[in-house]
Amino acid sequence: MTTIPCPKCKSRSTHISVSRHAWLPEPDEILVCTTCGMRVYGRDRVGALREQVEAAARREEEIRAAERAALLAAAQRERAERETEQKRAAAIRRAARIEAEILRNAKCAWPPCENDHTMTSRYCSRKCSNKNAHAREKAKKEAAKTAGQPSPCPAA
Repeated sequence: MTTIPCPKCKSRSTHISVSRHAWLPEPDEILVCTTCGMRVYGRDRVGALREQVEAAARREEEIRAAERAALLAAAQRERAERETEQKRAAAIRRAARIEAEILRNAKCAWPPCENDHTMTSRYCSRKCSNKNAHAREKAKKEAAKTAGQPSPCPAA
């Protein structure tokens, strides 16, 4: 329990003494301030001051608990953001490694060509792309002739 401040000078150098006079049916409490000398007599008045101090201490503790909860939530949010950023960075590094591996092993899709393909295409040039397309079309026509089916392309 915290000490009760003096109602006059707000000093915390107070003490409660109990008077045991013979004429009182039960002991009485006296709050005495050693700084200014003020005295508060009566169990009810000292009890009211004690209740005020305890209520203020409870409010203060609730405020501290709310601040601790807010700090804990902020720390958890920060930790989650840091983890997602680390995951994102790891995914970017993984994608860069895969892309580098593809570029190392990637050749033009036109089989006779030995050049590396470009970043946006399977072919090294538009020329190889056209050659491959013409070769595929020619292979389709020959397959259709051997199977006895009509050609999918109009006769040239």
